[in-house]
Amino acid sequence: MRFFELLDATGDEPWTGEFLIKRFGPATLRSFELPVRWLQSQLGVALPAENKAREADSRRVSKAVSTMPRGTVARDLLEAFQKELERRRDSGKLTERSMRLAIRPAVSLLEVEDPQGSRAPGQSALDRYLAEVPGQRAAVSTFLGFLKSYLSLELRLSAKLAASSALARKALEKQISALMAQPVDAAQVAKHWAPLALRYFHQLSSTEAKTICKEATRQPSSGGTVLTHCGQEYWIPAEPMTLAPVANAY
Repeated sequence: MRFFELLDATGDEPWTGEFLIKRFGPATLRSFELPVRWLQSQLGVALPAENKAREADSRRVSKAVSTMPRGTVARDLLEAFQKELERRRDSGKLTERSMRLAIRPAVSLLEVEDPQGSRAPGQSALDRYLAEVPGQRAAVSTFLGFLKSYLSLELRLSAKLAASSALARKALEKQISALMAQPVDAAQVAKHWAPLALRYFHQLSSTEAKTICKEATRQPSSGGTVLTHCGQEYWIPAEPMTLAPVANAY
């Protein structure tokens, strides 16, 4: 079979789970499900989910860096930033997932400055980027700190800009009011409240709010909940369980 031909081509390397994950990556291993299952059942090869997740994140970081053309200012910056993130990971200060979350906004900021990657980002590019995705303020700050230490380039996180117009906020108020006006259904409120609250109280886009709800850690706080994502905390009020209109509730 093709999979075992590929294994033979790797030489005398032991067929451990760590080696397989590193050599082929989670996506390729999924495409060879049957031979991989045979290795697990017959040879006891272990493929821990956390190891596969770390390798997947590591590959996403390398893929993100490769989006900028080789030999450009942007590519050189990203490669240097990747090495710095790897140094922090190796010292136990970062995980592969944190690296992935830090590299993506760095790439996006460089693309806003110049899709061809010919120069380092400037203040106007940062302002435009945050106007479009204000929820990335915390995530991009890691790259800004790197630019300051690596290039002595200091970019400022300007005042937070609203992600939605007054009309959009009115629409959100209507959705919150509709949620509160329905007969009490804890499951439905729990499902819809956090994304709406994040959008309303923190001016986030729908996509940003859904991502935070999916990935953030949650901690009860006075009168509500704190969601922590990419080093930034988002406090939202407790789920509404009365029929009070939104204007009176907050």
